Amino acid sequence: MKRSTFLLITALLSFAFGAMMFFLPAAAANFLGIATSPATTSVLRGMGGLIIGTGTMNFLIYNNNNPATIMMVLLTNIITHILGISADVLGIMSGALLPIKMAPVEIVHLFIGIGSWICLLRFKPEPK
Repeated sequence: MKRSTFLLITALLSFAFGAMMFFLPAAAANFLGIATSPATTSVLRGMGGLIIGTGTMNFLIYNNNNPATIMMVLLTNIITHILGISADVLGIMSGALLPIKMAPVEIVHLFIGIGSWICLLRFKPEPK
């Protein structure tokens, strides 16, 4: 898959998850199998805003060819999704999250994290 296509898909996935969490936090809580409360609604909205921001970053870079910018975005994706998976695993281990409910989230984390790693390994900046 071309890097530009990959980054566009990551942006769309991020927009979908982020919009659900920001605009429909009760639905997001239900999707994730967690109880809805003012606290979880607030946290989900905050996370949704950050995910929308990450999606925006991927959308704005998808057709860019600046080597430094591409490398920074791909590294940011890798770090973000490693930390996301780590937080989810800790949540599952503590009993706060259910593995079956988190599976779609983990698939997206793996798609974006591993895909960004592959793009980074294949990335060959054009000589100036």
